[in-house]
Amino acid sequence: MTATQAQQKVHPLPLRQIFMTTQRSSLIDSAVALAVITAFFYAISTAYYDGYFQPLLLDPNVLDRNVQQSLYRGFVISLEPATKVLFIYTIGCILYSHFLLPRFNGWIRHSRWNKRQFLKQKHFYLGKRKDPKIEKSQKKHTLTACLYFGVFLALIFSLMYFENKGKELAFADLKKIESNAIQPLDLITVKIDDKPKQLLSLMCGARNCAGIDPNTKIIYYFPQNGHSYQFIETQTKLISSSAEKAP
Repeated sequence: MTATQAQQKVHPLPLRQIFMTTQRSSLIDSAVALAVITAFFYAISTAYYDGYFQPLLLDPNVLDRNVQQSLYRGFVISLEPATKVLFIYTIGCILYSHFLLPRFNGWIRHSRWNKRQFLKQKHFYLGKRKDPKIEKSQKKHTLTACLYFGVFLALIFSLMYFENKGKELAFADLKKIESNAIQPLDLITVKIDDKPKQLLSLMCGARNCAGIDPNTKIIYYFPQNGHSYQFIETQTKLISSSAEKAP
């Protein structure tokens, strides 16, 4: 077979096939990213509620939540820290690109001595020797492993952070109960054993809720539709307080 015949048998991929392959790869990447984000929201929501349940000794099996509740709560509680991190990152990028980097480039271009000092420090820490191909491959592998380890640590610390947030909320409720700072509007009426009880609502799951009696400190579990509260009185007080603040 001649070289001309071999070239004739080599057919390039059609443009449509290349486009479909690229589109399929993008869809797979998007699906993986969506799955990771969903799992992250579910994990931080679970950590948050577990942190809240521990000080109050609540049963997570009784107060189980559905997937929609977990994902939405995880999204809501992650907004504040995510906004702070993005804000700090944005400020850092602005400072680096508009202040530090231009000053550094101007310092290097100012004189040859500055440039030599920079190259001297660079060679001192990084060396002049060029890495062989196998060393570059292994260093790239090490960098990837460090990146994965950093992501793992970030996940662990984020779960610890949200668990502590849940504990803070639980301790705030306990402090409120111990100091008798509960207002009548904070209580709900629940019928337990055919007797109405005034409870402070703690948490509601997909089917059941939990409330504590401020006087006896006993926690009761009851169905979601088994309680009531005085919305009219609450609305009246809100309207009256708004009228008092109005000029």
